[in-house]
Amino acid sequence: MDFVGSIKVTDPYVIYMRRQGCMADEGLLQECARFYSEHFGVWAPNAKDVTPKTPIKLRVNQLKERFLLQKENSYIVTAHRSDGELIGQCFVTRFWYEKGGGYVSWITHLVVHKNHRHYGIGKRLCHIAREIDCKLFAVGLVSANPYAVRTMEKSSPFVSCDPVKIRKYASDLISVSGIPYFQNCKLRIDKNTSIIHTDFMIDHTEINAILREEPDWVLGALADGDEFFAFTFGEDMNNASKK
Repeated sequence: MDFVGSIKVTDPYVIYMRRQGCMADEGLLQECARFYSEHFGVWAPNAKDVTPKTPIKLRVNQLKERFLLQKENSYIVTAHRSDGELIGQCFVTRFWYEKGGGYVSWITHLVVHKNHRHYGIGKRLCHIAREIDCKLFAVGLVSANPYAVRTMEKSSPFVSCDPVKIRKYASDLISVSGIPYFQNCKLRIDKNTSIIHTDFMIDHTEINAILREEPDWVLGALADGDEFFAFTFGEDMNNASKK
């Protein structure tokens, strides 16, 4: 049964809320856009038409266009301190993938407050976001942040990212998702790499430092304008039903 409405989950010191996109009011969207602008990242040194090394800012209309694609199939999960301060947010869109015989939970945006990272908040956000579907085929995201990828992997009910399996489904997932932002982006996927060139010029300085400390990293290294195409997969439900 599809989930409709909102839920509230309380952990010690943190309150999580999940809402359908169609239930998000303008005040919440403004708060989310402001939070993104303050905590997401900065422009690369060679980014054009912006001021390099300044925060990447997002307007409410951009947030709606990028992350609330079909409001009835999009969800917002927020994390708040007990005093109401927003400390994390996750946007997810879900769609049925006929070839896999299950739903895909595509995390379109994940960010945690700079002062509250590495406490499991991102993992909890992702977990609550994908709890919507019991018949799940894939969970994933596109991000230039290795920590976001690791967080998604830890929250996923499936094994970690495997570029060989990602390559099998990547182009089709992009097409079926209908997410405009990715439709014409070039993929570069082999057994040691899973990259999508979005031309999003976020600064990679910190990212490259993180990768040097990740010896078992399997998704490759980023060039300017690249992001990781990171997905985990369950068993193909169509094939499973034939066994």
